[in-house]
Amino acid sequence: MPWQSLGEFELINDWIFSSSVEGEIFRVIHEPIPNYSRETSLRAVIAQGFLDDAGLNRFSSKIFTYNEELEVFTFYFPEGLSEHSIIFKRLDKNNIPWIVELQMFASDNPIEDYQNYLITRFGTNVINQFSQTLITQSITNMGLYPLLSTGSTTPKSEFKKLLANKPAKILNKNDSRTQIRLYSSGNAILLANGFDETGKPLEEILRMPPNYYHEDVVTSAGMYKGDIWAISEAETYINVIEFSG
Repeated sequence: MPWQSLGEFELINDWIFSSSVEGEIFRVIHEPIPNYSRETSLRAVIAQGFLDDAGLNRFSSKIFTYNEELEVFTFYFPEGLSEHSIIFKRLDKNNIPWIVELQMFASDNPIEDYQNYLITRFGTNVINQFSQTLITQSITNMGLYPLLSTGSTTPKSEFKKLLANKPAKILNKNDSRTQIRLYSSGNAILLANGFDETGKPLEEILRMPPNYYHEDVVTSAGMYKGDIWAISEAETYINVIEFSG
């Protein structure tokens, strides 16, 4: 079965966002934890979610724990919701680093798979009432099967740890950049195009409050496509999602 990696994530006691997803089947692979004991009781939640002016909208939440085996989660793809992510939040207070890889099932032949789904769900007699053209058109135009209509951009998602008062590059220059989404976690973050030897920003781009979401999209006026650096007064995390055309 084909699986597409959405990146590795270190689970923390705050929400972490994947890149935007359209699939319904996801797999979590746990990085091995040496000498792990079940008595440690690592616990986290995986869910679907998106941000708007009201804040985080979370749904289909599921509790999971550390597992040496691969674990598959299924989520219903909501009709009418154009963009959402898979989100994680750690619930326990242990200091053990817990890293997982998130993968999404991506069919090699979505039209055939969707036809098989319709036959299984509704029966051959019902499906025979519809032409091949109508079925294919409905899948393509309405996005009824995940990943068949993925859009013209390719997301790249990274979850980065920032050390206190140490500048770190979070994005390289990218002339193909069409959109960026940034999520600050825990502490305020300053973004700049670079920092000098004293830690002073060369040119400030944005100041992000704690637990803040920022989105920048290319417009007729263009958008900044150079290096992006970040610094925080305390150790914190930032989730970076970049789209390229």
